[in-house]
Amino acid sequence: MWRTALPEQRKRSGQLLGTAALMSFCFGVIEPVELLFAFAAWPLCIAHALLTGTSLALVNASGIKEGFVFSAGALDFGLNFSIATRPLLLLLIAVAYAAIYYVLFKWAILRFNLPTPGRSGACDPATDDSDRAVHRPGPHIPPAEPAKCVLPHTAAAAPPPREAPPEHVHSTKSST
Repeated sequence: MWRTALPEQRKRSGQLLGTAALMSFCFGVIEPVELLFAFAAWPLCIAHALLTGTSLALVNASGIKEGFVFSAGALDFGLNFSIATRPLLLLLIAVAYAAIYYVLFKWAILRFNLPTPGRSGACDPATDDSDRAVHRPGPHIPPAEPAKCVLPHTAAAAPPPREAPPEHVHSTKSST
């Protein structure tokens, strides 16, 4: 998902997805990522469910036994490594499935233009962390040209020209 984010939104999506990925890897807490799939890009949720099912069937057929205390993250893997059956084979399967997830998800996101983090059309220049961000001016600074947010599937047409703001004309009324 991070690799398919728009360049100007890649930093923010990397922060969001990196935190979720770290929690998933270390502690096995995958609910934030799964909810992201379910609400932002439901086809990825279906693919994730199918891949999870096939990985569990493969691990079972391979005779791998790995206990877990909490959620089967790296912490549980390390704690239960000495009592596991064929734990190194589990690492090979994990690497293979990581490659499958990467290829399948990148293809699906780009092919079906799924609205994953960093690819949505909503762009708030005031909260954009990129170098090209336009921050909202104070009352004493004239407004700057707004940032252009163009989705990959839309034409990159130039925005319509903005009309110049009316000049302030001060009039004095004379009392006669």
